[in-house]
Amino acid sequence: ARGGAAAVALRSSVSSLQVRLRKKPPTPAEVVGEEILGSQYGQEAEQAVALASELMHVTNLVQLIMEGKKEKASLGLGGSELERDFYRTDSAGEKTSVAHFVVLAVVGRRLLESFPDDAVLCEDDVMLLERDADFLATVTKVISEFGLCEEATQDDVLQWVRHCSTALEQDEPKRFWAIKPIDTFEELREQKPYVSSVALVEDGQPVVSAVAAPTIPYDHPSRSSESRRGSPIFFAVKGHGAYTQHVIVENDDGSYKGKCYMRGFREQLKAGEKIVRAHDGLWDYLGAEQLHISMSTRMREDIFLDAQRIGKELGSQYPKFEFANSSLKYCLLARGQADVCWWLARGLYDKSKGTEHLVDHVAGCLIASEAGAEVADLDGNPVEWVVPILKNNRGLLACDPSKIPLKGIITAIETASSTSEVLFEERVQKKKEVAKLLAHIFNTVGDFAETDEEKEACKKVMERGNKLLSDEEEMMKITQDMVNREAPLLGEGPQAQDTFGNEGDIPLSPISPS
Repeated sequence: ARGGAAAVALRSSVSSLQVRLRKKPPTPAEVVGEEILGSQYGQEAEQAVALASELMHVTNLVQLIMEGKKEKASLGLGGSELERDFYRTDSAGEKTSVAHFVVLAVVGRRLLESFPDDAVLCEDDVMLLERDADFLATVTKVISEFGLCEEATQDDVLQWVRHCSTALEQDEPKRFWAIKPIDTFEELREQKPYVSSVALVEDGQPVVSAVAAPTIPYDHPSRSSESRRGSPIFFAVKGHGAYTQHVIVENDDGSYKGKCYMRGFREQLKAGEKIVRAHDGLWDYLGAEQLHISMSTRMREDIFLDAQRIGKELGSQYPKFEFANSSLKYCLLARGQADVCWWLARGLYDKSKGTEHLVDHVAGCLIASEAGAEVADLDGNPVEWVVPILKNNRGLLACDPSKIPLKGIITAIETASSTSEVLFEERVQKKKEVAKLLAHIFNTVGDFAETDEEKEACKKVMERGNKLLSDEEEMMKITQDMVNREAPLLGEGPQAQDTFGNEGDIPLSPISPS
């Protein structure tokens, strides 16, 4: 048995060397390697790598098409033409794009051909194309006229996209593919790093995954510098490790030339092997090594302060934060560019579960865990891959145990949570005061209106004001801003005697209720 395993390993090494020495791009099968191909999920791994490689081309191509529509006066991928042709708002009120649906169509087509009996999970509004004939025509045109599938019809595209939601038609699918076509829309629109991911889940566990990262340079701890010509795909197979593959993306002055291909051979990922080759600004001059933490952007200030407290509890007074809103965080951890990544969706004071979605995490989690990282929720519990929301878990985190063990992070979270809970109670009390003051302003603003025009304007102010008061998230942001101020929200008011008979003076708002 040992001799057979050694022979397979030798053939795999020879195959990798041959791929490295020749100029012809390796095939997905050659990238995966004989050992994995001969395993239980060999065919699935080959298709996942092929998909990730194809999605590198698809996403670069669609972004090039969108760039061609960009108005000269617009910033980033914005503008009226793009809004009309390439962006939509789905039934849940979320923004989506033609890129999302082209990726879904490409993935749905390949999975129908290769694994027709497998269910597929995505959380995109797959019925949008049926409701929007113009958008369907645009998606079909991109697929057929730009070489993705020249014979594709609108009916084909509808079938491929609809296939990507078949897992939602089953109560508890035993085996399904999870798709995140563009992660996330904001990153795509703002031209920041985004990814496309696919993962196979069987018997409640991810077993194969691949992530295409078309907007970041390829890198690995074994390299002396990052690639200027290529980007990475990441893939993993349960029990067989995690890997990254170099994909050359041909560009001309930053514009995609319509061609990309895999080059060289896969490189294994180990979370404990770090990419360290350059000076790191302020962190080079600190007295102790600091943690590198990857977390989401666009969060409330109190959540970020929770993250800082965890870092300090772990002995890192000035942790370096890297911000990304996609499963790219897991991949950066796997290739040695982060020590820990986490999702603090609602702050540590909030103990509620079910804040995370399976499709957002499953592909990246397998890559991180197969690279040696430890993965759990914020309470230290294993992740239960429940469709479509992880209802039994609170947040998520992954860490390099050689740098900081999972148990240590959980202890730090528990300690930081105590402070978070106390501060939350203070914010709740402040929020009541702010809400009372704002409610008075909104409800009395009409008293000063004289003309019909002024009354109509006051009516709109009251409507928007009451809507603001019912927005829990926005009110908490206003409250946090008030807490941060040395002066009250509306400035300092005059001092007056306490009309309730208590000793001492009390501050009054500049706006008198009388």
